Amino acid sequence: MSIADLLDDWFESPQVKGALAVNGVIGTWAGPCEPGTAYVMAHHSIGDIGDGHLGNWGFQEGGMGAVADAISRAAREQGAIVRTGARVARVLLEGGRAVGVVLDNGDEIRAGVVVTSLHPQTAFLAHVGRENLPGDFVSDIEHWKTRSGVVKINLALAELPDFTADPGTNLAEHHTGSVEMAPSMGYIERAFQDAREGRAAARPFCDGVIPTAFDTTLCPEGTHIMSLFTQWVPADWSAEPHTEELQAYADRMIDCYNEVAPNFKSSILHTDIVGPYQMEHEYGLIGGNIFHGELSLEQLFHMRPAPGYADYRTPVPGLYYASSATHAGGGVCGIPGMQAARAAIADKKADAKAARRRRRARRP
Repeated sequence: MSIADLLDDWFESPQVKGALAVNGVIGTWAGPCEPGTAYVMAHHSIGDIGDGHLGNWGFQEGGMGAVADAISRAAREQGAIVRTGARVARVLLEGGRAVGVVLDNGDEIRAGVVVTSLHPQTAFLAHVGRENLPGDFVSDIEHWKTRSGVVKINLALAELPDFTADPGTNLAEHHTGSVEMAPSMGYIERAFQDAREGRAAARPFCDGVIPTAFDTTLCPEGTHIMSLFTQWVPADWSAEPHTEELQAYADRMIDCYNEVAPNFKSSILHTDIVGPYQMEHEYGLIGGNIFHGELSLEQLFHMRPAPGYADYRTPVPGLYYASSATHAGGGVCGIPGMQAARAAIADKKADAKAARRRRRARRP
């Protein structure tokens, strides 16, 4: 069902419904009235941060880069070699099996198992190649929907927002949660319809947070960072930078917050705007989609990323798939990587067991 229908069943307040509808459309090319968006809300509500409370989210001290750093340290402690700035050109195939990768500089890295966590169109169409894959699988990946319309706006602030509803620039409880610009579901739906009709939202909706309310390592004392996850701009903005239009869109988003916190605009020291084009060309998120593919009905569960290949295995022996385009989808959860590793280990054990049976069968 749609997140609008679900919330209408349970709540009356348009403000409550607007705030809760955000999790049904975040990162999604769909407004709250679109069927399937109730699942998107559930998707964002099933994890935890190890404290035993389902649906809790947390801030990583040091920013999101600290997550990658922690994974890197753990891998190195187990003997892994981590290379950065080593772009992969293609997967190395021998006899139809993945045996390593070739880097852009021509270096070959050979391995018994290859795991890719890139967008499916990059991992399969670019790195493996259509000619090395089944035709129906190629068709599924070519038609994989990966629209977005997300614009991330990062702000450096001289002081905390002074909200008219709860005045003050000293750190208070309301600065520590999500600071949504989503007064009603109708407001959110209108923003989506603007983008669907080919223009950036006149009044964007936003899921905003102030991580420095918890983590003082991110900026100098007395200043703050606010992260605005905003939607929508047209899906085809991933093809061109749209620099001036993005700036105008960001200005409108800032104006929306300035209406409820009159010091907001004047407190901004620096603005960083990341649109769909930057997400695709700098981060490899085709279409700017943060989930490596839309969380829509036909791209979930056994269909993610393609029928017959939802078990973290691929049509290429020796190649495993661990991107957010697998079940359970996007978000910082680690599930796709864990499941791909389990699949690879299970196959390795099965191959070893089969080899032992063959050796015993050959004994006189």
